[in-house]
Amino acid sequence: MSAGTSARIRAIASYTNGAEADVTYRAVWESSDSSIIDVSTPGLVVAKKMGQAQLRVKAGVFADASDIVVTQAVLKGLVIEPKSAVLPVGVSQQFHVTGFFSDGSSLDVTRQAQFSTDDPNLAVVVPNRDGQVQGVSIGTLGVTVHLDGLS
Repeated sequence: MSAGTSARIRAIASYTNGAEADVTYRAVWESSDSSIIDVSTPGLVVAKKMGQAQLRVKAGVFADASDIVVTQAVLKGLVIEPKSAVLPVGVSQQFHVTGFFSDGSSLDVTRQAQFSTDDPNLAVVVPNRDGQVQGVSIGTLGVTVHLDGLS
């Protein structure tokens, strides 16, 4: 996990008869170091700062634990390229997305990003073709990219 992010984790009880039940909200959650991860809301792990802590969960007489590593790098910005494109009807354009992180690093995140167009009557995101947009009819529109709450 990255510092400043959160994740939902469920606690699932498995019974000897093969049945399972979600006990997330009945379980007791605990962090070995609340300065690194916080679990004050059942099943919601909040990464506070870089480090490692153990997440513990107990439901009745049963318990489990997992080590959580918190890294410093957090996605801070996205850049889509090209900035503008002319798409003839029926022709696709490949867009690329670079993610910029809090530790100064950058990474091609095209495959992880979700793309959308302002008007699907003018252009559509091509399914299973990470970052490809195809012209449908004549007009002007925007292409938006989303990743980890950023656009």
